[in-house]
Amino acid sequence: YNEVRNRLSEPDLNAAPQVSILLAGQNGVPRSLWSAHSDWAPRVGFAYSLGASRKTVVRGGFGIFYQPEQLITAFNLSGNPPFVDNQSFLSSTRTPQLTLANAFPTNLGLPSLAFSMVQRSFHDPYIESWNLAIQRDIGFGVVLSVTYIGTKGVKLPVTYDWNKPDVPGTGAVAARQPIPGLSSIGLRTDEGASIYHGLEVKAEKRFSRDLSFLGSFVWAKCIDNGGLVFTYDGNAGAIRNPADTTANRSLCDADIGRRVTANAIYRIPFARGAKGLVGKLAADWEATSIITLEDGQ
Repeated sequence: YNEVRNRLSEPDLNAAPQVSILLAGQNGVPRSLWSAHSDWAPRVGFAYSLGASRKTVVRGGFGIFYQPEQLITAFNLSGNPPFVDNQSFLSSTRTPQLTLANAFPTNLGLPSLAFSMVQRSFHDPYIESWNLAIQRDIGFGVVLSVTYIGTKGVKLPVTYDWNKPDVPGTGAVAARQPIPGLSSIGLRTDEGASIYHGLEVKAEKRFSRDLSFLGSFVWAKCIDNGGLVFTYDGNAGAIRNPADTTANRSLCDADIGRRVTANAIYRIPFARGAKGLVGKLAADWEATSIITLEDGQ
């Protein structure tokens, strides 16, 4: 992403402790403020029938799936100085600062020294997904399958304050910041990672003789280091220690250890074959049910 007039900026971390601002499209800085990378996403899969009856099938596959970086990242970069000046005004009945006659008084606002930025080598996050399944036709139109599913999140986005003090201490906080002249620097990096392993047992009966059902049991575990959510976007407050992101490794926010799901559809054979008004009222009546049970680790 880039801005049509290159009105994007971010601090130069290499210049710390001095305050130096990089401008998009100038002095070798990319227009998007981070380097572009090619996203190569191969997919491969197979299916093989076993035995003369061909009632048993082995299936498997592997694929890489990219998640393009969100547009909000570029919006955040467009809100940095010197192109945008954010100021706070403290006004009350005792010390009025803001009036309709003077909505933006000079020399009274408190300028914001907070910046947003993106790691220069930032990559688009992607998922490596693989599975291996054995399916068996056990008769009566019912197929039983056992599947192993694996998913690995790579280069996932996380955000943390790069400019917070390196070590705890006493005295002024600004004196212990990497760049004392700035307040906070929300750095977006691709240091996030996740891993998911799941075992799924499923029984499915396709619709026949007025009945169909699908039941499954999943036993799984998900681990990550960045408080990731379903959109693969990092939780801004998840990283406690930027110097050691592995210390954040724990169960995912959305981890569900065991889950049972079942549903069924039964077409009620009520007044089947009837004609006239009775036939119209009795046609296509169905009884359905959905049950989901789950718990965490």
